[in-house]
Amino acid sequence: MHLNSFIIANPTLIGAFLYGAIGSFLGVPVWDGQAYNPVLWTMKIELIGSLYVYMACILLKRNKILSLAVFLIASLALLPFNVTMGLSMVCFYCGFIYSVFNINYKNNFLGILLIIVGFYFAGIHNDSSSYEWITKFLKKHSYLILNFLSGIFIVYGVLISSVISHILEKKWFVYLGKLSFPIYIIHMPVIILTIYLTRDFANDSVVSMLAVSAASIFFSIVLARFVVPVDDFSISFSKAVYNKITRLGRFRKTS
Repeated sequence: MHLNSFIIANPTLIGAFLYGAIGSFLGVPVWDGQAYNPVLWTMKIELIGSLYVYMACILLKRNKILSLAVFLIASLALLPFNVTMGLSMVCFYCGFIYSVFNINYKNNFLGILLIIVGFYFAGIHNDSSSYEWITKFLKKHSYLILNFLSGIFIVYGVLISSVISHILEKKWFVYLGKLSFPIYIIHMPVIILTIYLTRDFANDSVVSMLAVSAASIFFSIVLARFVVPVDDFSISFSKAVYNKITRLGRFRKTS
């Protein structure tokens, strides 16, 4: 793995803070221009998606169809300007639909099938012969589109399959779910640091690669535990903002 692309010549604590707290969400030039944690590019999508959901929830109190229509149109309207952002909002829209209609349909076969197809889509590479039949039609957009579809298929597959849902409700999986976002936030720095610290011992053998991978996973899980309080505060703050917004107007709920 080449680490040069992750090396920052003159890192600063202020630059890292401004990038994580503001720049990654808004994209405005408030930091020194260095991407201290590349995975944070999704934070802007999370922010805009949350605002879309807030908007849809407010409209939902007035009219369900109006809420769904505005959400969908606003999502599709982004596609000509930013395909990634537009597709991301469509993913939020699919989740919103599941919640609005309170879907409780269960079908283990369909659920597992959706998960399998979702995992297949998630492995897309435009130059892979395994996906040639797809890239022939979607061409350069194959990777982007199939990655978004994979997320929708896997989430819906888990929700539809009572067997998979039951397995994921086990205490260990629930705990990993609580750590999932903190792990996502820190996994890249942990992987890079692990590779850096083991550079004099690691080699190209399978055992060595598995050992470094296992160490990266272990330290990601351990260190993520210290990020959980920040994640919990963010969730509580988000709920408080939602409650404030929904109280701004006393809308009558209709079907």
